[in-house]
Amino acid sequence: MLAWTGGLAVVIAVVLFFGVAVSNGWLGEGARTLLGGLSSLALAALGVWLQERRGRTDAALAAVAAGVAGLFLTIAVGAQGYEVLAPAIALPLALVVGTGATVVALRWSSQGIAALGLLGGSPPRRWPAHPPTA
Repeated sequence: MLAWTGGLAVVIAVVLFFGVAVSNGWLGEGARTLLGGLSSLALAALGVWLQERRGRTDAALAAVAAGVAGLFLTIAVGAQGYEVLAPAIALPLALVVGTGATVVALRWSSQGIAALGLLGGSPPRRWPAHPPTA
């Protein structure tokens, strides 16, 4: 129990430090995109590792699902929100993430991961720059 509490305290400290770094301008948009992608990739890799070492566990599925969702979100925000990823780079990255999620889903027979990989890889629609006026 103490290990889980200590781990949770470290995660909270990292999140708060990240918030302070962003609000003070220590991390630019490119660094945020890179950190989001790396942490999501690490979470997905942790889930795969857990699955291979521990067998089919809910923690492994949750970690992979959160990692895949985080990767798709990072790509979308990096390309459309911050515009630090060119569309010529973002689209292949999204296809790689979707393909990886589909491969994992087929190997694990997981319909939830398959749906996430297939739906998450669909191209996002751009919101209008200015809302329509009446």
